[in-house]
Amino acid sequence: MKSLLKTFSERKEILRLLRFCAVGASGVLVNMAVFAICIDIVLIDVSEGSRNVLATSTAVLFSILTNFLLNDAWTWRDRRRGPMAARLLKYYIVAGIAGLMQVGVQFALSVQLAVDGYLANMAGIAVGVAINFFINNLWTFRTGQDPLADGAEAVDEAPGGGNRADGGGHDSRLRQSQGLQATGRRVHGALSGAEVGP
Repeated sequence: MKSLLKTFSERKEILRLLRFCAVGASGVLVNMAVFAICIDIVLIDVSEGSRNVLATSTAVLFSILTNFLLNDAWTWRDRRRGPMAARLLKYYIVAGIAGLMQVGVQFALSVQLAVDGYLANMAGIAVGVAINFFINNLWTFRTGQDPLADGAEAVDEAPGGGNRADGGGHDSRLRQSQGLQATGRRVHGALSGAEVGP
């Protein structure tokens, strides 16, 4: 829920969503172009039924790939963590989930609730886009930061902190503790000497 609120409250996240939608629009053009090339050139000798299925599948897979490349380089360029192949795999998984949700919403509205087919399809697309964006934002391109690590970095950056969040902070605190103990022993020794003196 906090992530959803963040998306609609921060200017940076709103711009990210607009970029994602722009990339999605380009994906529609890529999809249609690849479909036309497959239907009219590559698969022209294949039977009509098989040609449509193969052309659609190829167009979808190719448009998802181009969408990923654009989103990886533009929409989430500040969150690219780990191997690109891992992000690509996650992106395809999310696209599959979003596609199934789109079909489910369209079917439920048009068949179960007798909503106009075009309106139902638009609603399905809206749901699919929302799911696609939010899951990719939270999973495929997650920030990769641990809240505990963030807290350690905040201590590290505090004035006079002197600690490092990379593991050196523990050693620094240990040295400080040992220094305080040594100082305490010296003060205690001085006080003891004063007590036994004339």
